[in-house]
Amino acid sequence: MNRRIRLQIGLAAGVVVAAALLPVGCGRYMPPDPEPNMKAALTIREGFMVASSKKSAAAGAGEKSAAAEKKFDGWATLKGRFVLDGAAPPAEAINVTKDQLVCGVHPLFNEAIAINDKDKGIANIVVFVHTSKLPVHPDYAKSAGDKVELNNKDCRFAPHVLGIRVGQTLLVKNSDPVGHNTKIDGINLQFNKTIPSDSSMDQSIDSAENLPVPVSCGIHPWMSAKLLVRPDPYFAISDASGRFEIKNVPAGDLEFQVWQETANYLHLDRPDLKWDDKGRFQVSLHNGEVKDLQDVAVPAAALKPQ
Repeated sequence: MNRRIRLQIGLAAGVVVAAALLPVGCGRYMPPDPEPNMKAALTIREGFMVASSKKSAAAGAGEKSAAAEKKFDGWATLKGRFVLDGAAPPAEAINVTKDQLVCGVHPLFNEAIAINDKDKGIANIVVFVHTSKLPVHPDYAKSAGDKVELNNKDCRFAPHVLGIRVGQTLLVKNSDPVGHNTKIDGINLQFNKTIPSDSSMDQSIDSAENLPVPVSCGIHPWMSAKLLVRPDPYFAISDASGRFEIKNVPAGDLEFQVWQETANYLHLDRPDLKWDDKGRFQVSLHNGEVKDLQDVAVPAAALKPQ
C-alpha cells in the first residue's frame, strides 16, 4: 500500500473518532462508539486502490503500445547457404513396386537428404521466422490469394518440400498417366484424395502448422513430401545449391527456426546467432539491411539417412 493510501485511511479513521468526541449541550460529551467505522475507511481504501490500479494499467498499456510501435522499424532481407560439413551419404535408389511401366522408367531416389555433388549445398532445408504477429510488407499482398502447386509428377511429389501460407490455396495436381492418392496429415490440415490422371483439386489453407507436415501417396508407398504451412510469408526453402533468401522481413530483433527432414530441428554451431537445440537462432536486422549469414555448416552426422 503506498504512502498516499495509508494517509487517506488514517485521516478517515481519525475523522470518525474525532466526530464521536465532539461536545454536545453544556459541556457534556457523547460516549464514543465501541469501534471506529472501519467499513467507511475500507471503502475509501478500495476506491484509492482501484483508481491506482487503473492508472498503473493504463500506463503499462501505453508503455507496451509504445514498445510495440518501436519493435519493428522498416524492412530487411536475410539470406545464407547451407553447406554439408563432411562426407555426403550415398543416394538411395527407390524400389518401384507398382505401375512399373510408368513409374519404373524414372530414376527415383530417396529425397529426404538432397546434397549437391558440385558444391555440397543442401537442398530442402526450411527456414522461417518464429517470432509471431509480424507486420507484413505490402509487396506480399500480391501473392496473398495465390494458388500454390503440389504436383504428382513422374511418380514423385514435386516439389519435395513446399511452403504455403494461410489465405492461399493448395493446388494438388496429377500430371502422370496413372492415378495418385495425396494424403496430407497435419494437425489442422487434413487432406486425403485420389487424384485421377491429368486432373487437380483445390484445398484452401485456413490454419498454420508448427512444423512441416507429411505428405504421402496411398497407391505408391515410396512417394513422400513435406508441406510447410505458415501464418505469414516469412519463410524460405533452400534450393539445390543450399541457398535461401527471405525478403522484406520486419527490421528488428527476430527469432528464426530451421528444420530438415531427417534431422528435424537443426542445432548448428553458430555462437554469434545464439543457435539453440530447437533449431532456433536470433538476429537483429536494420532497416534496408541485407544480412548474409554466408555458409552455414551442417555436420554430416546431423543428417540421418532413413
